[in-house]
Amino acid sequence: IDGIRDVFKNGFTVNKYTASLVFRKKTNEEEVLLKLLNNVEIQIIKHICLQETNEQMATKLNLSLHTVNTYRKKILKKLKCKNTAGLVLFAVKNGIYHI
Repeated sequence: IDGIRDVFKNGFTVNKYTASLVFRKKTNEEEVLLKLLNNVEIQIIKHICLQETNEQMATKLNLSLHTVNTYRKKILKKLKCKNTAGLVLFAVKNGIYHI
């Protein structure tokens, strides 16, 4: 019943386990990793969270498609994320992107 209410109110529901992963306190490692990001990398992360394609990001950020692809790979490696879902979780958890 609570899940149905959440969907009606917010448009989605999140179980307690997922919420604990997303909203738990930042670890020291995450704080260090966050400081490694430059402004362009942060902008690319925000665009990824908005579900934009690499082509859309390249146009909006005035970068080449190759540059965007390179940034994506470097961001995943730098933040130790295995995939885009992990990157989005990192972004939400660390205040780069707000739902």
